[in-house]
Amino acid sequence: MTGTVFVQLQIVNHRLLHILALGALLGVLAAPASAQRLMMLGGGAVQLSVEPSPYGGDAFQDTDESTRILWNRTEARSKVTVSTFAPGQTYRLYAEAVRVKRGTPAGRVELRDGMHDTDLIVNIQKKKAGFANIRYIAEATIGDASSETGLSDQHTVTFTLTEQ
Repeated sequence: MTGTVFVQLQIVNHRLLHILALGALLGVLAAPASAQRLMMLGGGAVQLSVEPSPYGGDAFQDTDESTRILWNRTEARSKVTVSTFAPGQTYRLYAEAVRVKRGTPAGRVELRDGMHDTDLIVNIQKKKAGFANIRYIAEATIGDASSETGLSDQHTVTFTLTEQ
């Protein structure tokens, strides 16, 4: 049983629930100078492979930490939320903010198709730029789809910077 989880990344910036810009895959967003901006650095789409043991036991995990998000000086205390679009999701995918500068990580978030925006980083300091690395964790157990089906998940993960 082998599976692959592909993660496409997307960023959205908005202030007072007004969407200013929508980013393309690992792109930098254009927004007015007074707006909050969220940028992403990384090496392209993330690919994680999961292959649980046929003998059962703990879930098999694969991780990637090659993505970094950065934000400019915000006008108010802010937060970063995360959501995903992954029709037909088979495997579990988690995201967590690590090595956060000028914000508080909210812990590991399970990324499920159709989920609402969920806090990833909170208490981003007003008037301070900051950054965080994003750790993705894909997980599979023996009960998940088998290698004969050739299943893989594709997630479009969206990060949003908004006032808290």
